Amino acid sequence: EAEVYLTNGSGTDAPEFLTVDITRSSGSDYYSEGSGDLMIEHSWEELSVPDECLAYYPQIGSSLALINRERRTAVENAAMARLNAFRSAFDSAPEDFRPGIVQEKGYLRRADRVALSILYQTYIGEPSQVLTTYAGETIDTATGGRLTLADISNDPALWPATLNAELTAQGYEPLFNENGDYSAYFYANCSEIAWTLDPNGVNVILNPYAFGSGMEDEISLFFPFARYPELVKAAYREAPANYAIAFPAGLLTQVDTDGDGRADPAYVMAELGDYSDYSAVYAGFGSLDEDDMARVEFETDIVEPIFIHYLGRNYLYVRIGIYYYEILVFDLNGRGPQFVNWVSGNLMNSMEEGGSPDGEAPSYRWRQITDPNAFILQCDTSLLGADYGIRTYHPGEQGIPVSDFRMMDLVYRHELRTKIAVTGELYDEAGDPLGGEFTIPAGQKVTCIRTDDERYVDLMTQDGQIVRITLIWDDNVGAWCVDGVKDEDAFSGIRYFAF
Repeated sequence: EAEVYLTNGSGTDAPEFLTVDITRSSGSDYYSEGSGDLMIEHSWEELSVPDECLAYYPQIGSSLALINRERRTAVENAAMARLNAFRSAFDSAPEDFRPGIVQEKGYLRRADRVALSILYQTYIGEPSQVLTTYAGETIDTATGGRLTLADISNDPALWPATLNAELTAQGYEPLFNENGDYSAYFYANCSEIAWTLDPNGVNVILNPYAFGSGMEDEISLFFPFARYPELVKAAYREAPANYAIAFPAGLLTQVDTDGDGRADPAYVMAELGDYSDYSAVYAGFGSLDEDDMARVEFETDIVEPIFIHYLGRNYLYVRIGIYYYEILVFDLNGRGPQFVNWVSGNLMNSMEEGGSPDGEAPSYRWRQITDPNAFILQCDTSLLGADYGIRTYHPGEQGIPVSDFRMMDLVYRHELRTKIAVTGELYDEAGDPLGGEFTIPAGQKVTCIRTDDERYVDLMTQDGQIVRITLIWDDNVGAWCVDGVKDEDAFSGIRYFAF
């Protein structure tokens, strides 16, 4: 497999956005006794920044590595705790009984010159109940230091009263007793607060039963910079004009896209399905009334929303799929969310067989959207054989991803051999025309490196020449043709299958 990297920024200036890869791994823990096994499955995600980005921000690499280790250990410990809790019931457990699953996912809230902020959602599913909790991690991009709420604050002592006021405004009971030293209590228990530094405010999640309360569900609070400028230092209030915010389905996410200090809620929920995990997706923005939400029916096993703010307009992308992946596009700029269309494609990704710690399960890696002006989508291609093509995109009309580039770089760069002499135009490695034609003789090995998957394929010869050939569909023969010859008669080695 060829490693293909598309980077943001150019020249010697540090890129405005970080490039972040997410790798999902999984494992299992067993307890065996007699003739049976008791098993719990767990999965976690690790975030990394590729070398070309670390060259500008080298300090964040070690912080991310430490966070990855801590998050993986927490997931493994939670899984083992659940396994141990069910051991006493092992003898009476039915065959194939599983004590549950522990699953953690990371959602990028921002990744730019100021900060890298991640929201972690941990799902613990048991036969009798489900518990979902949240944690946040924020890194100063320039220094690589891990930030606390106090680090980003002008005056940390403002937080308890501000949280109380927001809770009261939303109809909840305050969590801090103003007659006592609630600031000290707040700091002694602030680990129960999950917070992230978003592009236009601080997102705070109070986990179930936080601070000894009886809350059975999390509470999501948002503190826009425009409304609370005294809370956060000016340096951490700086953010790019365009941004992307990933968030879990089922969790309220709030944004202040116009800087008026009022939070606009964004929400995505999924409807359980009969033939897949989910059968429909609901998207809301501004209103949480189900009647105001856009509903799209789609069989899918994943629902992963990303809020996009680009050139002053708002969109919602929802990554869905089972074996093949699509992106649902919603336009949020009318009176309510409007479903525009679905786009065939996926975030740039790869799978490593045996990539899990025990070497038995695969691990999956993909590149998250951080820069709305240059994000990567990966699509299936079929001209001269199956492959995956990647190129950079940005939101176009109504949010539909469009690219400024015609050609896609091929990931696997499959090889063919010419059966006939093939003539095309010469191009350089950057995809610019050199002028003139070149004929590849019959019997030569060539590598497919680029395609638009519509009519052009760039072939690299063994001596490094890049030749763009044109394919034309011929209804009479039911095949793509090169110089009037069917593709399978012009090349050997064409294969059509999924990688």
